[in-house]
Amino acid sequence: CHNNDFSGLRFTGILNLFELTPEAIDLFSDERNVLNEKKKLLQDLSNKAGETAEESDATAISVTDLKELVDYYSSQTQDIALRLRGIERETTELREEINRLRRQLKEIQNPGKPQTRKIIVMAKADQGTRSQIQVDYLIGNAGWQPQYDIHASSDSTEIELTTYGVIRQRTGEDWEDVNLTLSTARPSVGTAIPELTPWTLDFFKPVERPKSAPADSYRSLAVAKSEVRSNYLSDESQVLEGEAELLESAQVMTSVIQSRGFNAVYVVPAKMSAPSDGEPHRCTVSIQKMESKRSYVSRPKLSRLVFMKATVTNANEAPLLPGQMNTFVDNDYIGRSYLNLVGPKGNFDLSLGQDDSIKVTRKEKVRKEDTRGILSRDRENQLGYTIEIENFKEEAVQLELEDQIPVSKDGQILVKAKKISPQPDKTKKETGKLTWNLELAGRQKKTIEVEFTVSHPPGQSIDGL
Repeated sequence: CHNNDFSGLRFTGILNLFELTPEAIDLFSDERNVLNEKKKLLQDLSNKAGETAEESDATAISVTDLKELVDYYSSQTQDIALRLRGIERETTELREEINRLRRQLKEIQNPGKPQTRKIIVMAKADQGTRSQIQVDYLIGNAGWQPQYDIHASSDSTEIELTTYGVIRQRTGEDWEDVNLTLSTARPSVGTAIPELTPWTLDFFKPVERPKSAPADSYRSLAVAKSEVRSNYLSDESQVLEGEAELLESAQVMTSVIQSRGFNAVYVVPAKMSAPSDGEPHRCTVSIQKMESKRSYVSRPKLSRLVFMKATVTNANEAPLLPGQMNTFVDNDYIGRSYLNLVGPKGNFDLSLGQDDSIKVTRKEKVRKEDTRGILSRDRENQLGYTIEIENFKEEAVQLELEDQIPVSKDGQILVKAKKISPQPDKTKKETGKLTWNLELAGRQKKTIEVEFTVSHPPGQSIDGL
């Protein structure tokens, strides 16, 4: 301990030396500037003193006056330089003090360092005895989230599901070699395959804008609103996932399920460390083999791609809790999605990415506008689209295809289906969604045709067509 103290003193002395060195350099610089100014002043006064009375109206300067002027000027200049240096030093000290207080405030608001706590236990015994006291307490800023890795194969319907628990904590206590138990979390909502929103029709209502706002911004808003509900194909970049994110580095260890049901508790048998840094620390909860049923899904209005879907049955008696899910097919990373709450022995749908061996093309038919009625002279728009499906595989596939016809939000706008061939397996009147469950043999082509009319009073524009 003494050696450490002495070396600390020496180290402090070295620091002080380095702290003084820049200040000493500044003092030399100030003194040099003062001498230069004195030299310049002496030169100017020397030139002034050499002038004759005939050459200047000024009174001749004596040597005594000259010496007093130089001394006064030097003293004032040096005092000014020292004061400026003091102001700079005091400003630096104030900035350092402000930064120190900010760091203290940050530590108070976000405690990340170990903190000291006191526990007072009141005990009473009739006679001398020995006892063991166990203290349990609840602390905040700690939690965990499930995370999943799905490994699927294009040659097999069996998948492997690895469940992880990702622990983060900022309790102010570093957990070193602790026995960890994970309880169930609150479910939330997520999805992977794009879903159709209701396609509604309404009379166009111009957006009033303040005089100070630019017109272009409001026109853009109206156009964007119309495009979302229109019959045109959306940009595929809005449907497809972006580049794969890097997987979080984590500590991996095996866990077992102590109790099952919707109040599941997962116990990590090996001791685990998780410092109070808010960073993720991962442990393995389970690794399971599960059977799946393969099919395909297409939303041609939203994307030209066909997605492969696997319907998986949870093989465990414990639930699968909501969490992020990384999908791998044939050891290739496909993307990240979200798993909703799945009960014991329950089913969930898993998107395995797009499959280019099935082609779906959606084409709009020629639009036609006509006038009908003798008295009302309503305007009638005839619209429709054709969907062509082609299976390039040798084997048969099941394809779930969804599209829609518009839905009116005003009684004066009438939407009527004229031709839908083949008839959809499911129809939702409130959203206009049409669902076909198609079975395509190997190398087979199929066509779906949809035609409908939209009629409305003249003189009004329809928003959504």
